Amino acid sequence: MLDVYASVNGVTDITDLTVTAAQGSACAQFDFHTPDSGFSVNEVVSITMGVDDDTQTAITGGYIDTVTAERPPGLYHIEGRDKLKLALDYFIVVASLDEADFFNPRLDNSSTSPSGIVSDLLALCGLTLGGSSGDGGWELGTEEEGTPFQLVSVWDAIQQVCSIGAWRVWCTASGAVTFGPSGSVGAGAASFTTGDNGNIISVSYSKSVEDLRNKIVVIGAIDPDNGNFTATASAASPYLPSGFYKTAVISTDLIGDQGMATASAAANLARFNRLNERTTLTATGTGIGLYGNASVAESFTSAPGGMVVAVTHSIDSNGYRTELTAGVVP
Repeated sequence: MLDVYASVNGVTDITDLTVTAAQGSACAQFDFHTPDSGFSVNEVVSITMGVDDDTQTAITGGYIDTVTAERPPGLYHIEGRDKLKLALDYFIVVASLDEADFFNPRLDNSSTSPSGIVSDLLALCGLTLGGSSGDGGWELGTEEEGTPFQLVSVWDAIQQVCSIGAWRVWCTASGAVTFGPSGSVGAGAASFTTGDNGNIISVSYSKSVEDLRNKIVVIGAIDPDNGNFTATASAASPYLPSGFYKTAVISTDLIGDQGMATASAAANLARFNRLNERTTLTATGTGIGLYGNASVAESFTSAPGGMVVAVTHSIDSNGYRTELTAGVVP
């Protein structure tokens, strides 16, 4: 068996290490044991894994949340999350009931684009948006009300923005906080095959309508002349009974005109009106990360692979394993 390699801030005396990330979760999480007593709460760490010293791959980085000394066996149990934990833990609150005092990216900073508003939200908790794409032409809020946020975490505020146009925000393995369309493949790719020389240990393939939505109803801010800005988009699905619609509702005052309401309904219908196809596999360790592209060559299930939506890397006495789920992604 090949040697395995794990390093946390250069410390390689790691007994076991697990890193997990998934679509829909704010942060990647890490968990490891070490006899090294030098780690401390809130320490910034960088984690690499591989099969030897020459194939190290950056897996994640972030902050240590918990350090637990365990006797026996004389080890320290370290747990933490990537830097988006700051967005999850930062609560936006102003000691005022006057909406004019609320945090308001559009009125305070002239930010109207979704990525610009997300950038302002991240700045509240000390984070910087490292890259953005896919929101050209979008303008949120209204000239009068702006884009107010109050009594909500930075992460929940970001999710409110992202739901409008089917975007997402995530942290890459290198620590860059990124904004983009929910279906865009991120950096990194890996191939998985069966057979004597393959790297797949087990694999399954499934199809599901669980997350399929073929009708989107959008309710935006109040139009002074005609009530709320609203829009509906729908389409028949070959995976549902004839004439049957599964509906999702997007309701937010950040949608400040009819054009944005219509665009939101169209973008979310394109995202959700599809069959969920998922390949789930366990393989010998590889450095592919969340939203990377997994290519699968396997004949029994005809698993297609696709974008990685959940991944767990683990190193222990049994070696280095990668478990992932990939596929056609809403």
